[in-house]
Amino acid sequence: MPQYVTRSFRYARDPRWATIKARILKRDEFLCRYCTDWADTVDHVLPHSYGGTDHDENLVAACRFCNLKASDKIFDSFDDKHAWLQQHIPEKLKRERKRLCICPDCGEMFEYRKYGASAVLCQICYARSR
Repeated sequence: MPQYVTRSFRYARDPRWATIKARILKRDEFLCRYCTDWADTVDHVLPHSYGGTDHDENLVAACRFCNLKASDKIFDSFDDKHAWLQQHIPEKLKRERKRLCICPDCGEMFEYRKYGASAVLCQICYARSR
């Protein structure tokens, strides 16, 4: 019986991928190259399923939304992929708006339960109240 290996399994089991991912994220300063949001994944400009390699020239830091949105679509260049993803930024913002709250103490917007923020207070006001 043939064994099938998915991409996620291949990357999870390959110890070199963690090193490559850390290097690419550090190179791009943990910012998504498509939308400048916080990057937590690495995207293949030319997808691995279409012959893309794991060389640094083919890898860019990407947020989870941009990486999943582009999935394995083929583009002529990084600029074409970037332009296509820019059309989907409003969809991303619409999803993120559901997680944004306004702090009653300082009036700043913050992301719900992220970076130490509570359900009600932003990170700074929550730390001050402790």
